[in-house]
Amino acid sequence: MEKEIIDNHASVSAISVNFLDYAVKQGGCLNKLDLLDDDLPPMLRNYKYRLHSWPWFISPKTQRMLEDCVCLVPGLLVRAVLIELGNDAKRFCQFYDVADVIGELLLGGALQTHFVSQRTDAILTDKGLKIVELNLGFGVGGWQIQWMDQQYRKQRELKPFLDKLNCRSRDIPYSYMNYLIRSIKKQKAHGPKGKANVVFFINDTFIGLDGPRMISSVFEHALRDQGCEGNIYFTTELSELSFEDDGVFLRGERVGAVVSADQAPPVQLTRACLAGQIIWSDDPLQWVLADKRFLALLYKHRKHPSFSEDECRTIETFLPWGAPLRAGRVEFEGNMEDLPSLLLRQKDRFVIKVARGGRGNDVFVGKHQQIHDWMRLVMRGLAEGNWLVQEFCRSLPFYGQRGDNGYGTFDAVWGVYGFGDEYSGCWLRLMERDSGNGVINSDKGAEESIVYEVSS
Repeated sequence: MEKEIIDNHASVSAISVNFLDYAVKQGGCLNKLDLLDDDLPPMLRNYKYRLHSWPWFISPKTQRMLEDCVCLVPGLLVRAVLIELGNDAKRFCQFYDVADVIGELLLGGALQTHFVSQRTDAILTDKGLKIVELNLGFGVGGWQIQWMDQQYRKQRELKPFLDKLNCRSRDIPYSYMNYLIRSIKKQKAHGPKGKANVVFFINDTFIGLDGPRMISSVFEHALRDQGCEGNIYFTTELSELSFEDDGVFLRGERVGAVVSADQAPPVQLTRACLAGQIIWSDDPLQWVLADKRFLALLYKHRKHPSFSEDECRTIETFLPWGAPLRAGRVEFEGNMEDLPSLLLRQKDRFVIKVARGGRGNDVFVGKHQQIHDWMRLVMRGLAEGNWLVQEFCRSLPFYGQRGDNGYGTFDAVWGVYGFGDEYSGCWLRLMERDSGNGVINSDKGAEESIVYEVSS
């Protein structure tokens, strides 16, 4: 093993280096592990993404870095878009391609991040942890990894190492339910009896037939821990909601929070959310924040006088260079450059992506593109107007299990969860270094790994 890569593991935690010694030097965990079996809930027994055989371990220092990443940046994003667009609802709606009524409501006071549900995708580079995307709402993936905790802990190859550690995997689904209940109480969006009622509008294909049972169990656990009463409901039709002067109701019960991962909402739900009658974790603010140009706008305005020195430092720390992909000049490394010319001249330094996309689609890494294909993509982005460009963030190399028996070098993307104003855990996606097209995404073949918090 190379000292440089071992040092990268050491920067994450001392335990990570100890694990490398156990797994590789002692040969304790070189075999590929089969982590799926009948001990899992039915929903996850045929989990479609590949699971990495090695868990990850993060120190308190690394955890604090992840906390800052998800807790400090969202509020700055909102301020950046107001600097860019002001309170001009027409410009706002044109930029984000939302209905006029949504733009007016958002600019009327809804651009707040107190109740944001997010997963920040970040890459640990030689310049530090850099945010490359913000994913919002219940529909983002990765939370399923929590149910794999028992699967890792019982493996014959891993058990001797894990049994000696005081380690935990932060329960992301439990954190999400706590966030819903906490938000209902904070917003006073419950009924006269103080019940924290939550309704999920999600179809069976999203969470599986046993999904409601799994989610209900986690919700009831969070209710008990917060000393609350409440109910959780599952239905497929938002039209079942009724909007009254004193709140939002489902079948006669006051609802405190709504989760609607895969449905187009009625405008009444937006109004009720803005009026403080209900918590809606997938509200229109999520759609706006999920526009990847937000990060580019924040970077552009990082020196604006409305940001304090600490806030400027946060932006410089966590954001890579970025800009909306459009004709004209941009500042890059202290020089004013014509953006299309810069992209063609130094393609290996950049990534271009559509502003609203997912699953690694419409993301193109310059160093993996032929020059004629890259030119075509740049022209497409300029013509369509809803693309952005970012400086390519190359992951530090890390070791991981590879093949049926062995180890190799991997790049990693950190999926960091923040619910409301709290850090809520993370999980990793790993891709063999320099493989594929440079996009590290589960749908593109990346392996997922659980993350354990350790003391050093």
